[in-house]
Amino acid sequence: PTPASATPDPTPGPTPGPTPGPSPAPAASGPTLIFFDGFENGFDYFTDGGSDASINTFRTYEGTASLRLRDNSASSVATTAAYDVSAFSALEVDFHYLARNVENGKKFALDFNDGGSSGWQIAREWVMGTDILASNTWYPETVTFIHANGVWNVGGNLFNGVSNKNAFQFRFRCDALVNNDKIFIDSVTFQGL
Repeated sequence: PTPASATPDPTPGPTPGPTPGPSPAPAASGPTLIFFDGFENGFDYFTDGGSDASINTFRTYEGTASLRLRDNSASSVATTAAYDVSAFSALEVDFHYLARNVENGKKFALDFNDGGSSGWQIAREWVMGTDILASNTWYPETVTFIHANGVWNVGGNLFNGVSNKNAFQFRFRCDALVNNDKIFIDSVTFQGL
């Protein structure tokens, strides 16, 4: 039998590309670093309150130094300078801490101040036996400050009357009992969001 003639393939035309969709929205800008302090060069971004705040080289999360706070005196603090944070809607403080010889119920805090008449406000406290579960253990921590409608919001706590964004500062404060009660702070990152 005579073989059937093959039907020639049609001449291929241009392959249609995907239908273009809407252009993607520009990516949101990431966090802006205000400062990082690992205390390797002393009190780079903090001012010590006095004899109960010092640079330590024995207990560190990373590097060769950390901040050591003890007792509960007026000098048991380390305080940043005041920063103009008006470009940001939120702020974030990341750090690591370790407690040593701190009795249950004693604590340390991160306070903030906007330079206004309200003075220092407690943003967050960490209590031994409740928030701090073990001595001599490094824990990571993040505290976020959200500013909306003229009010700072920290973890759902609203701070009315503390709304200035031109002179924001924070401090670490030890509220323990005696000099042997120590809090170590390391690797502090302060950034705007």
